[in-house]
Amino acid sequence: MTDPLTAWVLAAMVHWLPASPAVVRARYEPIAEAITAATQDPDEAAVLAAIAKWETGFRQDAVGKLGERGAWQLMPPAPFGLRAQAREARRRMLISYGLCGTLAKYASGSCFRGRVAAARREGTAMGWLREHPFHLWKFDELNPGRVPACLWEGVRARELLALP
Repeated sequence: MTDPLTAWVLAAMVHWLPASPAVVRARYEPIAEAITAATQDPDEAAVLAAIAKWETGFRQDAVGKLGERGAWQLMPPAPFGLRAQAREARRRMLISYGLCGTLAKYASGSCFRGRVAAARREGTAMGWLREHPFHLWKFDELNPGRVPACLWEGVRARELLALP
């Protein structure tokens, strides 16, 4: 993985929900890659990662009580495949923001319910964006180590920080 946005999203995921290197490789990396395949906008990517954190703890195989499935707990009909689910989660996220100005519709199906759940997801993303702005994380040949080392303990830092 050499894409800076993917590394930044993965850093957020590990920061929010620390995990072993094996879990990071198996569960977190595919989700981070699917998010950045769905959007190259850091704000949207942070929100998509926060949704997956709160909905399932980054579990791709999660199935909810009402039949929601995948990392973003999409209600049927939900697409199969992680990248297709990330695109659909982004589409539904943008609809929710367009209709409600928040993630309330995404979280509950209504602009009036789900405000607390929406605030949790948005707060997680906004905190990351405020504390770790993506533009400060861009990698270049002069400073390839912008990612704070403490976030990468036990995670394949060499591979994540490798330059193209």
